[in-house]
Amino acid sequence: MNKSEIGKAVSERRNTLDIVLPQYSLVREIGRGEYGVVHLARRDDGGFYAVKIVRRPTEGDTRPYERELRGVQTVQRLPPLEGLVRIHDVAEAPDGSAFAYAMDLADPELDGPGPEKEGYRPQTLASVVAAEVALPLRQCLDIGIRIASVLAQLQRRHIIHRDIKPGNIVFVRGRAALADVGLAIDDRDAASIVGTPGYAPPERRGSPTGDVFGLGKTLWRISTGRLPEEEGLPPCVEADIDAPFFWKWMVILSKATARDPARRYRSAKGLLRDLRRLRRLRSRPLRVAIWTAAVAASLVILLPALWNMSFFHAWLTQDDWMKTQMQLPFPYSLASPFLVPKNVPMPEYWFVGEARDKSLPDPEAEVVEEFRRSNKQMEEFLEDAEKGKVIWDLSSPEADEYFRKRREQEN
Repeated sequence: MNKSEIGKAVSERRNTLDIVLPQYSLVREIGRGEYGVVHLARRDDGGFYAVKIVRRPTEGDTRPYERELRGVQTVQRLPPLEGLVRIHDVAEAPDGSAFAYAMDLADPELDGPGPEKEGYRPQTLASVVAAEVALPLRQCLDIGIRIASVLAQLQRRHIIHRDIKPGNIVFVRGRAALADVGLAIDDRDAASIVGTPGYAPPERRGSPTGDVFGLGKTLWRISTGRLPEEEGLPPCVEADIDAPFFWKWMVILSKATARDPARRYRSAKGLLRDLRRLRRLRSRPLRVAIWTAAVAASLVILLPALWNMSFFHAWLTQDDWMKTQMQLPFPYSLASPFLVPKNVPMPEYWFVGEARDKSLPDPEAEVVEEFRRSNKQMEEFLEDAEKGKVIWDLSSPEADEYFRKRREQEN
């Protein structure tokens, strides 16, 4: 196609869009498929969208055109689904010569320019795996669960996609989403042979199990790094085969891609159930570690509290002065902040879980006795001071002499 023909085609598409979806203006072409051309477009509100324009063939078979229009209209009537590219507007030209529909715009490729700049390219699963060869099992599992979930919701409404492949899974706001719904159809009417070789089921007929086969092949492609025609070869060296439960993952994919439909998952719901079970298995060691840490932390806090309540109960009911002066060490001070007195060290043998041996010297008793003796002397001093027998200055030589004589009398 020469430049004049390209310019004419672009002009025709602009005219078509002006008639069908006048609120959108074309920016540039970003993709081309068997049945239409995808453009970057800007809506009147300033947002960027992907707009696909499909023209009816002037001669030959028009069934692909009618099939895609029905598929888009079917999906557009659905409520917004997580994991499915949303179709915002769809309309056909009054003369039936073309139709166009606007959908969510995919994220730009990694390190690529945004849609406002020249060179924008949509990020698809195919482009990601082409750069990475194989993806980590965790990422493959997340993508598989997300796409299987949306397929299960579509199948519950008797809708099948019929063309699941890496190129039809895009990333919108960082999350995988199923796109290119032009082949979507009611599963009760799916009789035509469609799909992409390597990802289409061997029976070559659209069905729920056919979508399961396509998703299984897609997940096999991104996790092993092998192309569909390399079936039977071991995973590439880039594959995450050392990840926990990788071979359990391969067992699930083997069932999803069984050539006999009777041995395959009957629907995406069954595949989704096994993928979620695998994710729970992979996260179980982390959950066990979290619960172990939580139990250990609880024991650190609760056991000292129970110890305080039983072993130290008698001690805590002793002299009021001792209750306000003792300080328990960590972690016991955390366990009983309202029961723990401060600033006087405890006998060391109290902290190893042993009962206090009454036959051993009790340094606490000595301290208490000395305090009581001093306290008695102070009471008598105050009584004598009130009667005028001694002076009130405790730092005076007379006060020192007074206490010295009192000690001599007691001894």
